[in-house]
Amino acid sequence: MPITSEWYNAEKTILYARYDGHWTLEDYYHNYATAARMMREVGHPVVAITDFSTSGPIPPSFMTVGNYSDRTRAPNNIKVIVCGVNAYLRILRDIFSRMFPGVMRDMILTDTLEQAIREAQRTLNEAAQPARQGTEV
Repeated sequence: MPITSEWYNAEKTILYARYDGHWTLEDYYHNYATAARMMREVGHPVVAITDFSTSGPIPPSFMTVGNYSDRTRAPNNIKVIVCGVNAYLRILRDIFSRMFPGVMRDMILTDTLEQAIREAQRTLNEAAQPARQGTEV
């Protein structure tokens, strides 16, 4: 499969999706549904990392996925981090943010997977802070 999703860590708090080579919108929709199902199966916040570092060209009609992504996003997906982006993906992000602000409000771009992992861990630590503060006596 040109797009795969798997848990990055044993705690199942970071879901890693890798786009490799040529992929289609059908591949995207299939993987997005799989990733959303995986996230819904756990009862805690999840950060999704989407890695385009080895991706082939983005399909021309990729702009059509925004509404679908907004409607079907797992409720516990607290942030999407996109890494390995090029100038074209940055432009798409800017357009998406105007067209689908709900999809983009919790999305950031990083250059490398290492940066994405650091950002995911920071996000998860911040999400855990209110829960920790509520348990202190």
